[in-house]
Amino acid sequence: MRKAIAVSLLSLALAACGQSAAPAASDNGSASDLTPEEVATSTLAPSQGVALEAIDACVFTPAEVSAALTGSYGAGVPVTPIPGAPRRDCIYDEQRGNGQLRVNVTWLEPSSAATSRAMMLNMLAGGTAPMAGDPDGAIFQDQTDLGTYALHYSRGNLLYEVRLMTFSGGAAAAQEKLLRLRRL
Repeated sequence: MRKAIAVSLLSLALAACGQSAAPAASDNGSASDLTPEEVATSTLAPSQGVALEAIDACVFTPAEVSAALTGSYGAGVPVTPIPGAPRRDCIYDEQRGNGQLRVNVTWLEPSSAATSRAMMLNMLAGGTAPMAGDPDGAIFQDQTDLGTYALHYSRGNLLYEVRLMTFSGGAAAAQEKLLRLRRL
C-alpha cells in the first residue's frame, strides 16, 4: 500500500516538475512508430507523445474482459482523476462480485519518459519479474499476499498498469489471464 501511494506521489511530483499542460500529439510522428528498445533508450520529442487529454483507460469491452478473465464483467467505469494528476484510471467489476480489473494509464513527460518509467517501475511492491521477450518490456507484479497481480508496460510516453484485484487463483493463473488482454 505504501509503495502504491509512493507511485501516486511520484506521478504528481513528475507532473509538478514538468510542463503545466501535456503537449499535444501531432502528425509529425508518434511514439508508436518507435520500437520498445528505442523508447527505453531515447528521448521523445513532444510531438511524439500522447496528450494527457487523449487518454481513455476504459477501452476494453465487457466481452473482452469477460473472455480474458473468464468471468462476467460489466462496462468499464472511469475513476475521477485527482486534479493535476497525470493519470487516468478505469474499473471493470465482475458482476457476481468475484473480482475487479483496474486499468491505470500514467502520462509521462515525453522528454523524460524512459527515466520516469524506470523510476516508477523500480518502486513496485511485491515480487516483480520482467516478461522475457515481451515487445513492450512488460513486467509482471505479484502481490499474492494482497490477492492482486498486475502487468506493467509502456508505449511511448504512457505507462500502463493492468491489475487484477482480489484474485485468488495464484500468480501463474493471474499472469495467464492478464496476458490474454490486448495491449492498449
